[in-house]
Amino acid sequence: MPTVRRERIADYMLACLLLTPKKVVLRNHRLVFVHAGENFTYADADSEVMKLAEGTELLGYYDASRPNVLHVTDHKGGYVGAVRRRGAIDIRDQAAISAEAGEITRLIRTCVVGPVRERHAAEDKQLSDDRAHNQALLEQARLVEPLSTDARPSASRANKTPGDNADTGDKPARQGLSKLLGRDRTVVAPAAAGLALGIADEVGKADVVAARAAAVKRHGEELSAEDLQDLGHAPAAPLQTPPTPADDASFNDIL
Repeated sequence: MPTVRRERIADYMLACLLLTPKKVVLRNHRLVFVHAGENFTYADADSEVMKLAEGTELLGYYDASRPNVLHVTDHKGGYVGAVRRRGAIDIRDQAAISAEAGEITRLIRTCVVGPVRERHAAEDKQLSDDRAHNQALLEQARLVEPLSTDARPSASRANKTPGDNADTGDKPARQGLSKLLGRDRTVVAPAAAGLALGIADEVGKADVVAARAAAVKRHGEELSAEDLQDLGHAPAAPLQTPPTPADDASFNDIL
């Protein structure tokens, strides 16, 4: 007597045999159609369908009993793959929202960012080499600080509060423009002069002295009002200190 062997028919085969296909087009790495007045969107980073060219026309076999999966074939009936549905989650389910966001991010990295990086790998490498070359030239000209591990903030410094410097005696590192201008006298004069003139147009020449005396440093010392007068051609206004408050009056005197 012959042996009878039973095998389960694959889901995609049943879908292709029993369901009526819908015409769909791959656009923006997703398949979209409307069924019974409801919008359906299918996109899957692991599906072979996402590897097809943009604008490819396909046939999607939608099963109302299993709406989370769409089986896809080409126009000749050749099976391409299955695509999972996107956006079919409960907005009250925070775990589902996080998982959905992760899948969308993975889809973008796989189907968009990855191919672009691979296509422009040579240009990216050339750009990286050019930046390293320019950085080396700037360091040789003493226009920027060398990129070393010492220049990066340590964990102990990152955890300090603004008041920690006063307790430990540490001086905060100079940053930005003051660091650049404070190294070389030949750089200080033209740069500080231009800045002083620019600030004079906005805040008035009387404020230039106070603004630059607090920000620009030279050889570790603050520029004086006379220095800024020479650099910015602004009148040297004396730095005014706030008036000393009067002695506290008693409550009866105020009344």
